[in-house]
Order: sequence, then structure tokens, then C-alpha cells
Amino acid sequence: MEENQVVDAGLCHGSAGIAHIFNRFYQDTRIEDFKEAARYWFGVTLDFAKFEDGIGGYKKFHPEWENKPAAWVNSAGLLEGSAGIGLALLAAISDVEPKWDRCLLLS
Repeated sequence: MEENQVVDAGLCHGSAGIAHIFNRFYQDTRIEDFKEAARYWFGVTLDFAKFEDGIGGYKKFHPEWENKPAAWVNSAGLLEGSAGIGLALLAAISDVEPKWDRCLLLS
């Protein structure tokens, strides 16, 4: 985990997004390596749900920027927040192709 620099579960640049991409690759190809990678990253995503005051247990990491210290913050949004994480988790347990990921160029 230290080498891949994934520090939160967000859809944009976190573990849920990586898991969703591997899941979509598996759904399209049925290559088992993609399935195993998706399972690994969904496990990481579930492990990130550790904040008692987070939305669904999740917070996004906001790095130090413009003299503001790094911090864990609540986010409900699609790309970096709990909405996107939830959508990726729901897509993982369904055989129905998610239409929402078209906006991410994954369809």
C-alpha cells in the first residue's frame, strides 16, 4: 500500500475507483486476474471505512495545500466521496452494467 500511494477510497483516485475499473475489465473479458484484482481493491475499500464520524465510515484525504495542513474530511460527492464509493460497491454485487460510469468513460 505504501508504494501505490492510494490513501483513501474515493472513486476518482482511490481504491473504489481502482476496484471498479478492474471489475469492469473482468465483466467485459472474464479474465480471472481482473476479478482477483477487483476483489483485492474492494477489500481495501472496505478497510478504509474506519471513521466513526465519516459518511458511511469514509472520509477523503485532503493533502497539505496552500499553507493548509493535511486533513481527513467528510465528502458526500461522486468523485471523491461516499456517493462514488457506494456506487462502486453496488456495481460489484450486480450483474447489471452500471450506466452511471459512462461519465467516467468506462462503459
